[in-house]
Amino acid sequence: PEDRIKDLEKFAADYKGRSQAIFAQFHAAGLLVQDGKIEPAVAIYDAVSKDSSIETIFRQLADLMAVQVQMDKGDAAALDARLEPLLIENGTWRFTAMEYRGFLALKAGNKNKARQIFTELSQNAEVPKSLSERAADMQRYLAE
Repeated sequence: PEDRIKDLEKFAADYKGRSQAIFAQFHAAGLLVQDGKIEPAVAIYDAVSKDSSIETIFRQLADLMAVQVQMDKGDAAALDARLEPLLIENGTWRFTAMEYRGFLALKAGNKNKARQIFTELSQNAEVPKSLSERAADMQRYLAE
């Protein structure tokens, strides 16, 4: 995978500013995660997130992915803070960010906050069905 990652990084550098380059960066980060190399993957997500030449939707996706890959071992409060800007009304990633916040609240031992988030997600008609169903499953789990 290291050669593939290097090829993807070279492609991303050669075609900087094009959407294919961003996809190459995401793919390289994904390969690093598969290989258990979380820190270098997060570095790629951080670079995408901070690059103002990249469309907002991709920068926000990079934030989500960085949180996702660090959720098990990262600092719950810091990861939660990273999600805050994604919670804007009508934001593309707001419901996924809310779901991640629910898991982070649970990780931090705040079952009440997690329950509140998953309840809101499961009852909001705007939430995509699959996410709403996961939230309902989490609600049931937290009720036990």
